[in-house]
Amino acid sequence: MRDIKFRAWDKEEKEMYLWEADKLAERSIFEADWEMPSLFDEILWGSHPEMILMQYTGLKDKNGKEIYEGDIVKDQAGDNWEVYFDLGQFLLKNKILLDTPISLYQEPVVEVIGNIYENPELI
Repeated sequence: MRDIKFRAWDKEEKEMYLWEADKLAERSIFEADWEMPSLFDEILWGSHPEMILMQYTGLKDKNGKEIYEGDIVKDQAGDNWEVYFDLGQFLLKNKILLDTPISLYQEPVVEVIGNIYENPELI
């Protein structure tokens, strides 16, 4: 079973936030940062249009870094790919090829080099 993790890009603040579903059980309603799960609930339900939600793929790159939707990965040939989710699977696309399942790249062959929000020039 893979870890259920999300991150969100705040379009206004230009900042990335991380959230792990399994951490909810460890939190107390008395903790100061309890607002983060609520924030992600609001993002999931669409009431935070300034936030873009991205899910963890369950894969790691060749350096052990987690791969999320919106990440830009470099393959062994030196090509850059955007990771995205569609039709129930995580896919890769670049300017030439579309809809390549990320599973075709046996981990840990690719390397995360950025993401589409902080490094759009890479794709």
